[in-house]
Amino acid sequence: MKVVSFLMFMMMFFVFAFNTAAVELVFEDIRPPDSSTTANFANSSIAWRPQGDYAILVSTRVFYPSSVGIHRYVLDEGQLDYQAYTFPDQNFQRAEFSADGTYALITGDQKIFRYEHNPDGFGTVTELTDIEDSASCTISFFDVLRHPVDGNEPMYIMANVNCGSTHQMKVYRYDPLASPQIYADVTGGVTPLVTGTGYEPITAAWQADGLYMVIGNYQPSSAHGGFFVWDPHHALFPPHHQTNVMQFFSVGGGASANVKTLCMSPVSTDPRFVMLAMGRVVRFTEYPTTMVADFPSAWHESMVVGDSGFNTSGSLCIFVEHANWLPHHRILLYDSVGDEIDLEFPVVGPNFTHHTGVRISSMKWHPFLNMGLMAGGNRWIFKFEYFPSPEEPTPTPTPVEPTNTPISTNTPIPTNTPTPVPTPEPPPIPAAGPMGLGLLIGLLTLLIHFSRRKTTD
Repeated sequence: MKVVSFLMFMMMFFVFAFNTAAVELVFEDIRPPDSSTTANFANSSIAWRPQGDYAILVSTRVFYPSSVGIHRYVLDEGQLDYQAYTFPDQNFQRAEFSADGTYALITGDQKIFRYEHNPDGFGTVTELTDIEDSASCTISFFDVLRHPVDGNEPMYIMANVNCGSTHQMKVYRYDPLASPQIYADVTGGVTPLVTGTGYEPITAAWQADGLYMVIGNYQPSSAHGGFFVWDPHHALFPPHHQTNVMQFFSVGGGASANVKTLCMSPVSTDPRFVMLAMGRVVRFTEYPTTMVADFPSAWHESMVVGDSGFNTSGSLCIFVEHANWLPHHRILLYDSVGDEIDLEFPVVGPNFTHHTGVRISSMKWHPFLNMGLMAGGNRWIFKFEYFPSPEEPTPTPTPVEPTNTPISTNTPIPTNTPTPVPTPEPPPIPAAGPMGLGLLIGLLTLLIHFSRRKTTD
């Protein structure tokens, strides 16, 4: 019996040691929630400076008198400070730094602001008012991005343009040397005109080489519950040649089509992205002229907020947050290496305090370290750190057939960043996969059987 017990222990050890996902996340308190602030962080409200020295977190106090402010987290010192700014009845919702780190753009409803980098503390914030069409149309600004390859490209801003009774989604650009400084760029297309409910492009993501941008739409009209693809090169997803309307892909599922966040791989050879759409998590893979949902119905989970991001290597995407925070907060992990998803990863740790009554609503990886920040209700801020397994390989991309669609000569495709070469995968651990575990269990079963016979004899 001692032999049997030992063999059973060893079998369970190997099963848990080698079959558990090689993901270790450590969470650490920075700032507890404070109900007196009643201020929430939205998705994309955290922006790390590309140089990695600090991050800003923008937020708005939701009750009257409303006020906007910025938290500044310095990496080396682990120091968090706060600065309020005087912009009455305005919102700070989303932020992103320019590639050179000299400024950040902050969007909020119908306003857009510029934050100046200050190495010694908080920078000044000014409202940008030199905006194309602003006199005749109402423009609402949403997600803001920089180009993933060319740092000289003007920043990109997703917007809903309401002119009279019609709405249209457009991509705007910010160039401080242009006139107007903020102008519509329709080279990649626009959306159809709709009446009634406008577009809300609260989330967008670039393909790793900057070939196209995927724009998710929240609270869409009944006909546009999904995502659009903005292709300025007209190479992979060209807009309609007559109407200049962007290609559209439906997520399906009625109300679940309200897209909240997109997580696009930063690896150019991995043409996949994962999106959260009102509790429905779906992965899409790029094929010539189309996007295919690889798991359109298998990955369902009640995710109620919506922010996400890949680490630099493209091995792990984090989504926040699960609908139920009891007995602890839970997030969702997408492991692109193992091609699997963990629907209920616990947010726990010896230096982390669990808080009920508030949600985790925002997250952002550091630009080159395996750590980042998460934030939520009542200006709750904490840190996470990821410890990948030493055996973790680089993502194995899904092969994509080449396209014969000619590349537009209007905008050259950036070539100054070479395509990453995947690192060869290490030799597989025999017990790491289902087949290996089956063989191991079978072998242990035989050993148990013979040990019992020996004991009986």
